[in-house]
Amino acid sequence: MQILLVEDDERIIDFVQRGLKAEGYVVEVARNGLDAIALGSEGQFQTIILDLGLPDINGREV
Repeated sequence: MQILLVEDDERIIDFVQRGLKAEGYVVEVARNGLDAIALGSEGQFQTIILDLGLPDINGREV
């Protein structure tokens, strides 16, 4: 399963990504809303984990 993780905090990215990969998931990371929109439009993600407080645009807008 491919997961898109949208998060700007490096500590959270590291923690969540490590845990998901240990369970066998493929994780791609976007660090802001604009990258999340671009990756989400191009990728075949089954799940998106989305931070609502992103630096460029609100996660709800994504």
